[in-house]
Amino acid sequence: MRPGPWGKCILVTISVVVVLCLIGIRPVVVQGTSMEPTLRDLQILLMVPAGEPEPGEIYVFRSPSDGVLIKRLIAVPGDTLQITDGSVIRNGSPEQTAADGVEYAGIAAEEILLSADQFFFLSDNDSVGIDSRYETVGIIRRQDIIGRVVLP
Repeated sequence: MRPGPWGKCILVTISVVVVLCLIGIRPVVVQGTSMEPTLRDLQILLMVPAGEPEPGEIYVFRSPSDGVLIKRLIAVPGDTLQITDGSVIRNGSPEQTAADGVEYAGIAAEEILLSADQFFFLSDNDSVGIDSRYETVGIIRRQDIIGRVVLP
């Protein structure tokens, strides 16, 4: 018995998904509004292996207490970071962020020096996002970065 048109479509779809997973490309679903306006709640994205993490890119990572999160990388090992008067200061210079101003500085109210294997992430919508500013998430280790989001 030969598969009908729907059977062929299902087989091709499954084959494509398997191949993508084998080469490290996976789907990921945005949960919540912390990355608006860049990403929407329930938006489906593709995630690729992280490679060498770069500031400004969006990554998926494991948080010690909040599960898997999707946030923008702001600072990498060797960087200094401070949030003061609503501005993100990285290595002594103001950083452009997706938000007009960062209301809550959290652990970055005082200057932080990121040592080897430490990364600092922020939400694009900082008023609702839980990110590295909060002690429950904090500074993320390299081993907890799952992948980089590929924007459509």
